[in-house]
Amino acid sequence: FTCPVVDIRRVKENTKRIHVFAPHMDPIPVGRGLADILPESLVAAGAEGVMLNHVEKPLDFETLAATIKRAEEVGLTTIVCADSEEEAAKIATLNPDIIVAEPSSLIGTGVSVGPEYVEAATKCVKSVNENILVLTAAGIANGTDVYNTIIAGADATGSSSGVAKAEDRAAMVDEMIAAVRKAWDERHA
Repeated sequence: FTCPVVDIRRVKENTKRIHVFAPHMDPIPVGRGLADILPESLVAAGAEGVMLNHVEKPLDFETLAATIKRAEEVGLTTIVCADSEEEAAKIATLNPDIIVAEPSSLIGTGVSVGPEYVEAATKCVKSVNENILVLTAAGIANGTDVYNTIIAGADATGSSSGVAKAEDRAAMVDEMIAAVRKAWDERHA
């Protein structure tokens, strides 16, 4: 669960059985950096991981590499966004824990990637490092999208706008979780 930095402690203290991620951090050491997000501060607040390189907070490759390294130093799981299959393969050389393969043009549209993209993006990442989990997303609007993404081979999927725009958000979360379970069970039967 990725939440605003200022909400990490509150979310962590009021939930069970979810992994709380920060939406960004800076690759700075303890010391200067008043307006930056210090990795150690995220850990102190209760974050277990950090999302990096989201379309809303892109990083150049050198900064991304340094930020992944700092996250590893403080024990944060890294989930790194990639806009294309090619970018996903390049980012895989940095060995993050999870790569979010999602074309930014589909984010928030309600139009999800098809099974061909899921398969190709997963193959691109796994050909570099088979231990990196691949989360394929963008445009995930309902349980059907979740099911189709997982059944096509993604290790995971995610949704923000699909839940935020739902008439009954809690019901949509339940629908999506049930779809993950169903697809995962069918894939591994």
